[in-house]
Amino acid sequence: MKNGLFTFENPSDNQSSAIRMLGRALFLLLIINGGSIATTFYALETIEVSLPPDPSKGALLKRGQKDETAIYTFALWYFQDLQHWPEAGQTDYRKNIDNLIPLLTPEYKGYLDRDFNRRKTKGELANRIRHIEPFVGMHYDEKRVQSLGSGEWLVIADYVVKEWYLGQEIKSVPLRYYLSVSESSVINDNRFGLRLNGFYKNPESIAVKEGQS
Repeated sequence: MKNGLFTFENPSDNQSSAIRMLGRALFLLLIINGGSIATTFYALETIEVSLPPDPSKGALLKRGQKDETAIYTFALWYFQDLQHWPEAGQTDYRKNIDNLIPLLTPEYKGYLDRDFNRRKTKGELANRIRHIEPFVGMHYDEKRVQSLGSGEWLVIADYVVKEWYLGQEIKSVPLRYYLSVSESSVINDNRFGLRLNGFYKNPESIAVKEGQS
């Protein structure tokens, strides 16, 4: 077989050569396949997809696209978490701000720090408990999330704000909050790609708002 693929006169040499070539090809295929698998797993970990709550109605999903229901849920959940003081405002408010740093823009974090110091100086946090809960009948609709452009959204959320001082209820007020949400990079401590950015405008009494409409 001098004119063939293998030029060894001894058949055993031809067989050994074929085995070596097949082994090298198999090794190369394993490397390529392993790289493909690693790339796939990496993509699965890093591709961000927002799913609507009712996919039965259909959804066009694109990488990195923010679904409005996800923005709404993010804002409601973490703003409520920020304002929940189960034991005492002077400790809970501070702890909440620090725990939620990855979910806050630097500007909003600075505002919250100033607000905490102001309230603490005025004695508004000591022995004060605060709960905010969704207003009865509040539900998502398209008007509650409005795009402001450039990765910014306005989220309209209705809550009942309740406060107690030394065990005595001192406040129970339904308020409409206009929350600003900003798009951000996805990091380990913030897989949502969103951050709370404070208030788009001051909150309003729901009773007053409904009376004017």
